[in-house]
Amino acid sequence: MLLYYTKDEKLAPEKYWPEVGKRIYEAYKLETKVTGEVRAAAASAIEGAATPEEKIQRIHRYCVTQIKNLRATTSPKSNGPKPNRTRHRRTR
Repeated sequence: MLLYYTKDEKLAPEKYWPEVGKRIYEAYKLETKVTGEVRAAAASAIEGAATPEEKIQRIHRYCVTQIKNLRATTSPKSNGPKPNRTRHRRTR
């Protein structure tokens, strides 16, 4: 069963969800825009990393140690990024 919510619009799910996504994107677009400062911090964090996994670990470490969530009431403790448990199927 698929449930979705609308104001008073009678849209099918395949039209509703793209519209919701667009509205959310527009609302947060300016807040999530990547700046030169963010690019420089990311480049510095991954400097010398050899693999994509190592880059992710370094970015995660940087975020946990250098970025403070001003809205959080307590600081979250982290043991690193969660492993990717996605299983890839082989195609024949």
